[in-house]
Amino acid sequence: MQPPEDNTSPGPGRQWSSRSLGTRFGHKIFFAIIRIGGRRPAYFALYWVALYYVLCRPSVRRRSDPYLRHRFPGSGGLKRVLDCYRMFLQMGKILLDRTIVGMLGPEKMKVSIDGREKLLKLVEEGSGFILLLSHVGSWQVALSALHFLNVPVNLLLEFVPEQPR
Repeated sequence: MQPPEDNTSPGPGRQWSSRSLGTRFGHKIFFAIIRIGGRRPAYFALYWVALYYVLCRPSVRRRSDPYLRHRFPGSGGLKRVLDCYRMFLQMGKILLDRTIVGMLGPEKMKVSIDGREKLLKLVEEGSGFILLLSHVGSWQVALSALHFLNVPVNLLLEFVPEQPR
């Protein structure tokens, strides 16, 4: 049996894609888990998948090292592995939440919005507003929770291409 292809780094002539980790089969397993059981079983499976990537795919773990070294200077060894696991787990939860909203609808996610009354008041006054979101969690889930405003919501994203090294 051959090890799975390591498609975690683009390499010469290859473009990085958001689907560079995992396989179609793996994604379909998660889709089935979500359809059958919802969020909790998908999260449970994610704990094991994140552990697999941390322990069995050192090339994936190495890709997170520059960020972890910067974010947690002075930590190393087992602490860095644990930080990597927690990072993979949180990113996986964001991706799962986005998938759940796409597959099952926003009503399947509980989202709390601080300042809900302020937003409603601004809409009542007829004045527009700009809502700035930090990249903490899934913006798709956050935007799907704004349906209570009953007004069109527009999104502006900035794409910054990677600079050559």
